[in-house]
Amino acid sequence: MLWNYFAIWIQRLFAFFVVKKPLKYAHEQTPVEKYMAKQESLFMDQIQGYELNHEKYNANIQPAFYNHEAYEATITANDNILESSWKQRVLFEHTPQGNIYMYYNAYHKSFSYYADTQIPYKLLNAVAMKYVRLFYCFDFFTDTQVLPENRVSPFTLMNEEQEKLDNMKKEKKKKDLGINFQDAPFLKPKKPKKKSEEDNRKPIIYKNVFKYCGTYRNIFVLKTNEIRKMVPKLKSIPQTYSEFKLKQMT
Repeated sequence: MLWNYFAIWIQRLFAFFVVKKPLKYAHEQTPVEKYMAKQESLFMDQIQGYELNHEKYNANIQPAFYNHEAYEATITANDNILESSWKQRVLFEHTPQGNIYMYYNAYHKSFSYYADTQIPYKLLNAVAMKYVRLFYCFDFFTDTQVLPENRVSPFTLMNEEQEKLDNMKKEKKKKDLGINFQDAPFLKPKKPKKKSEEDNRKPIIYKNVFKYCGTYRNIFVLKTNEIRKMVPKLKSIPQTYSEFKLKQMT
């Protein structure tokens, strides 16, 4: 009997002195986090079927974008249909951090946007996910941290290839002109940095480019008519006195 009371007393004493661990509460998402999670979920649901629906998902992207020479010829033309057509595909999006006006800038190959507040990259990325879904231009989205593993936008690969070609052309031009800075006496050759195996295994991260164009009041700029200064015509100077008198009479 005494032993039972003693055991109960020990249990109570132990329960009194034991430090209880604080309860862990689940993190409640902020409105911004909810918005980003929703857009990423919708984007990922569609991107899973990219291979089977490639043409449909990129139906609005003109073929010139996929050919560097054709792109350069079209983007520099007077009637630049690439830039003008994508400026008309505008997304007005209401986000928890304010309204965003976004379109794809064909010339800079980036997403241009207007906003009255400072917008972080992750939120802009979420808006871009919605943009490429609505306007059927998935290949414009280049962020490899969001895209499925081992998937890279074809435009990213094109830029890499073009950069290699440009570097090769520069090196060839140097050789043709006999320019060799490495053998110059006033320059010390730089030792090539050795890359570790870990660096070689790290995948290259590509991100979307966003170009801030100003606040909402800068979207629609009024076109002012060209002001031309009218230069008055100079009256002809009479050559004779009779001509002068004739001008006075008329």
